Amino acid sequence: MTDTRVERQNESASGHGGADGCAVPSDVLALIGHLLNASGAIVLREDEVEAVVEAVGGESPLEAGVRIPTSGCLTRGRRLEGGLVIRDALRHDSETAQVLRDVGIRSMLGTGLACEPDVRAMVCVVDREARMWTRAERRLLRGVTAAASRLRTGASRSSTGGKSQLTETPEDLGRLFRFFDEEPDASVIATADGRILRCNPAFARLFGFDSADDARGEKLIQLERAVGSFDGILQRLQRGEGLDTEIFAVQRLDGEPTEVLATVKGSLDDEGRLYEIRAYLTDITEYRRTERALRGSQELLRFVEEATRDVLWVWDLADDSLEWNNGGPRVFRYTPEEMRHSIDWHVQRIHPEDRDRVIRSMHAAIQGLTGAWTAEYRFLRGDETYASILDRAYVVRGMRGEAIRVIGWMLDVSQWREAEEAHRFLSNASAVLESTLVVDEAVQAIVQECVPYMADLCRIDLIEDGGVLQPAACSAELKSEQEASVADLLKKLAPESDYDPFPTVLGQQECVILPVNGNGGRPDGSNSGSTSPVDQIHSLLLIPIVIRERTIGLFALALSDPRRRFQAVDLIRARELAHRTGLAVENCRLYETAKGALLDREELLRFVSHDLKNPLHSILSAVTLARDLEPDRRNDSRRWLDPIKRAADQMRQLLDDLLDSASIESGNFSLVSGWHSFHQLAETACEILRPMAQAGEIVLLCDIEPNPPSVWVDFQQYLRVLSNLLGNAIKFTEPGGNVRLYAKADETEATVSISDSGPGIPAEEMDKVFTKFWQGRPGDRRGIGLGLSIARGVVEAHGGRIWVESEPGHGTTFHATIPIQTAHAQAEVPVETRPTSGVSSPQ
Repeated sequence: MTDTRVERQNESASGHGGADGCAVPSDVLALIGHLLNASGAIVLREDEVEAVVEAVGGESPLEAGVRIPTSGCLTRGRRLEGGLVIRDALRHDSETAQVLRDVGIRSMLGTGLACEPDVRAMVCVVDREARMWTRAERRLLRGVTAAASRLRTGASRSSTGGKSQLTETPEDLGRLFRFFDEEPDASVIATADGRILRCNPAFARLFGFDSADDARGEKLIQLERAVGSFDGILQRLQRGEGLDTEIFAVQRLDGEPTEVLATVKGSLDDEGRLYEIRAYLTDITEYRRTERALRGSQELLRFVEEATRDVLWVWDLADDSLEWNNGGPRVFRYTPEEMRHSIDWHVQRIHPEDRDRVIRSMHAAIQGLTGAWTAEYRFLRGDETYASILDRAYVVRGMRGEAIRVIGWMLDVSQWREAEEAHRFLSNASAVLESTLVVDEAVQAIVQECVPYMADLCRIDLIEDGGVLQPAACSAELKSEQEASVADLLKKLAPESDYDPFPTVLGQQECVILPVNGNGGRPDGSNSGSTSPVDQIHSLLLIPIVIRERTIGLFALALSDPRRRFQAVDLIRARELAHRTGLAVENCRLYETAKGALLDREELLRFVSHDLKNPLHSILSAVTLARDLEPDRRNDSRRWLDPIKRAADQMRQLLDDLLDSASIESGNFSLVSGWHSFHQLAETACEILRPMAQAGEIVLLCDIEPNPPSVWVDFQQYLRVLSNLLGNAIKFTEPGGNVRLYAKADETEATVSISDSGPGIPAEEMDKVFTKFWQGRPGDRRGIGLGLSIARGVVEAHGGRIWVESEPGHGTTFHATIPIQTAHAQAEVPVETRPTSGVSSPQ
């Protein structure tokens, strides 16, 4: 070397104390280097200025006689006898460290060597690779150095036929080899052709030999798993290349595969031929198996992360550092560099409305108040939107129960929450649509529901007669543009666009998203300072309203907030909302059509009944007059006139029933109410129907509790109800049976119950009793089945209730009630205009 810091010593090592007992044989130094898996070992003797290399062994980069300036720093102040002197000199920024680095040494470990008094010497193992020395290596170096310091004779090598053998060693050298034998890792020394000269018991156990002595003389080649691998090692050693900590696949004597971490060194003679092989092996079979399992687990975890899109985080409470898995940037839309490893960064991205709650609950978990921790909150993404997060964590604690770290798993539930919100929105929209049967009210209500949940502005156009698209409803921001057609509005928003979306939307029934200028129709991008939401529209979503494959309108949603964008899920929601709106519009139109048909039918009935009543009245008048003017005529004349009168009365009753049924159904049925005796009402009904009961040989009982109150009632209409119920009871009771009318009253209502001993009503017919045209006996020509339907309408018009109880074979009972009202309450309402249970009364 040219550096003046290192000078070669020309005299022999004995001139510097080698003969004084500080020298260690080179074979022993090579063995020490081998035992510590290092490049080699050296003996240094140091004074106050420098250290001199007295002996070398193995593949040490230093040669004997080299001087190293140290100023006594290596051994000064240290106990030499068995004491560790230096662990890693190259970690210090010193002149000594620089010199060692210049010759290729990257690591050095030394300990004191016992010599003569006042002589400071040490044995150092050196390595060309940077490494940290373990406690076991330091302990091993102290042991073998203590044994080497008591050696008086060394090992020598004799070469015979290219083979190498060790001569007999004294007791101290035997102690050194015991360190070799007691090493937990496998070591072996072999000839150039691979014949084992010496190995330790760990090597024998690793490869299945009975003992180290049994392994001697065996060939290493029989331990290779792949043919040719041993030859490849020999070629590298012959070229002077050592094998530093490489993994080899080998096999035991029984053929079981094994993996080892090996360091293999070779010694060359003066002619450059390989004469000795030294190998240091560590069995890593179990480690490699565990490593593969761990790699499989990591791969599985990675697949789980990819499949679930979850985010794993670990918070170290000691330094507040935070580690993320690979899912963090992907889920939260940050770059890996933007994902900071600080808990403060995490906390700052929690929504301000959720932050205090989340922090309090987390601190409670850390302080031991709860075990696991779960919270749902909003987390700021990299694109300035918030994700709904379900965060679950577990607090890892030490031996004393103190919190060490927190391991958490974040699940993005934004889509679930959005789906819940969409379902809630559509449910509310359906309720709004079902609350009215007027088209204008329905579409205006749905527009108000859409803003601002689905869009900033909304408009609905419906196709009217003639196929013309007409505005039906719009949000408040579009009132100024309400009269303009949607085509004109689109032209205003995108004046330079030649694209016509209406064939696609209305013809092909597909949704279309249109980007527009967002500047009030100015192609240059300026809006003259306008803050109108219409002028700020930047995106327009057009959805066809389709019912039974027929387009009936157009649903338009617009965004003016630059932070909002239409997503794929918005198209799904908008299409569903448009479909429900279309159903509501169709139902409203059908209702209007049905209502018109009912009005037309009622008008027809009025016209027909009016035209029929006039000739019918003439017939009744003529028959009555004929009967009255000729009382002395023969009985055969009256025999012809009476049937005519009964037929005419029946026709008049049928016409009245048809008119009343139509009036009740259309809501135009009116009452003329007053205060009447409840007792008189019930008694009158019995008297009217008593002749009919007597003619049928039926017992009619009229049971009225004493002192009933007066009721506010349309006497004739309610009498009609009771007469109808009594008439039906008599009609369905066999001769010899009985019919009973029972009337009672309490503080809230008066009740009339009419029961018979007839055959009863089948259970499957009970829900049809009060429907129009139902008859207890199908084909009965004495009525058309409107009596009970009209009875229910009259009772409900009074604010009462009517119901039936029946058991086949045990008769039927009908109940009808009248609310008890005070005279003061009724005096405030004129008789002719009083509403009757939702049925309007004409003036």
